[in-house]
Amino acid sequence: MAHADAASIDTNKSKQEIYDSIIENLASLLAGRSNWISNLSNAASILFWTLKEINQVNWAGFYIHNKSTNILELGPFHGLPACQTIKAEVNKGICADTFCNANPILVPNVDEYPGKHIACDSTTKSELVVPLFASSGTCVGVMDFDSLTLNGFEEVDKVNMVKIASLLANHCDFTSLL
Repeated sequence: MAHADAASIDTNKSKQEIYDSIIENLASLLAGRSNWISNLSNAASILFWTLKEINQVNWAGFYIHNKSTNILELGPFHGLPACQTIKAEVNKGICADTFCNANPILVPNVDEYPGKHIACDSTTKSELVVPLFASSGTCVGVMDFDSLTLNGFEEVDKVNMVKIASLLANHCDFTSLL
């Protein structure tokens, strides 16, 4: 498969079938690779280009935890320029809350999020953030997805993003981050 073909989707399929294709294509790209920067870069690209149409995604990427500063730093992404740093503390935004609690957070309307919402892009209406773990089980960052529509993400998105995070954990050498 050509690398660019990994982001091709058949919009006539169900959302679950689309995710099955995304996971299969991503697994193919990750096979035999362990460089976390390259792997997260390809993952951000595939997820942005495939979810842009079905979820109206306007940003897909990663924030990586710097344990010496306790800051989530901008990692590989696709979309408009984004916040470069986020304090990894509870109530410092959806990404920080996801990282601190090590649980996915699906936000149907970012304006109604009970914690602080950091608006890197004012057009974002909903958000899905999933923790990213090293194979050791240590949380090393988050996967962040923004949508232009209210309720842009559903439970099927959250479940499959957790699967994708697990796939990345098994193919990325995060040793330098631990």
